[in-house]
Amino acid sequence: MASQRPVFIQPQASSSSSISTSNSMLPSSSSSRASRPKNQTGMSAHDRAKKLSKALSYILRHGAIKEGFDIRSDGFVKVSDLLANSRFTGYTFEEVQAVVRDNDKQRFTLMEEQADDGQVIHWIKANQGQSIELEDLDLQIIHSAEDLPVAVHGTFNSKWPMIAKSGLKRMARTHIHMSPGLLGQDGVISGMRKDCEVYIYINVAAAMKDGIVFEKSPNNVILSRGLDGVIVPKYFERVVDEKGKVVPMP
Repeated sequence: MASQRPVFIQPQASSSSSISTSNSMLPSSSSSRASRPKNQTGMSAHDRAKKLSKALSYILRHGAIKEGFDIRSDGFVKVSDLLANSRFTGYTFEEVQAVVRDNDKQRFTLMEEQADDGQVIHWIKANQGQSIELEDLDLQIIHSAEDLPVAVHGTFNSKWPMIAKSGLKRMARTHIHMSPGLLGQDGVISGMRKDCEVYIYINVAAAMKDGIVFEKSPNNVILSRGLDGVIVPKYFERVVDEKGKVVPMP
């Protein structure tokens, strides 16, 4: 039977946003990154990494099946299959490693698996954000509101009137995304954009009582399918702007 060894290890809540690893598989960042040297493509290392991260996010969250990749029920895709695809032409395994290691929101998990013949296979998945329906995502069900004192969804002023009217919807994704706090608080690194203007705090106890399930991804994002894909406004405990001022219902 093949053995699996995850490269990404979830940090404790008090840790920094850097990815810790179980071995030396992810090399350390180069101290020369700040200079952003150009490579043979004329693109800086920073821009290459950004482009690679976006391509990985698209495939692993949304496009794997459409683009013809074999994706496991837990969301993992072979790195070798990705690198053999024209979308990833010119990228190396080391660059994939660096994207996993350096992503400030820890969007990806990289894992190696040793097959019965001794061959090492590398796999990668997105930690959350999928629109692809997968049966075996590594999500932890939160059973008690005491275990989730805060669930907050970040959004924008332009979106708030519609949300206030019809609730939070999962849209094209499989889940509604929330955070267990604001970015930077208690190790919160993902679950909302940095430039959000409106913060919607959910009454988790009331929502759970009515059958809404909350789950947590490996990078500490709070996920919920709501009821029929929606968390309606009656579960909004409070809504504030970026300065903490109460945002009234329109």
